[in-house]
Amino acid sequence: MKLIGAIPVVNEDGSIAGIITWSDILFAVIHQTELKLWTYL
Repeated sequence: MKLIGAIPVVNEDGSIAGIITWSDILFAVIHQTELKLWTYL
């Protein structure tokens, strides 16, 4: 299963700063959850 989609990150002046893909978001969420689990242990 592959998540398709990208979110452009736009600067205040309207230029594109970068692109965040869904996999980046998913990875960040999983990583955050892992960190929280480790702090609870």
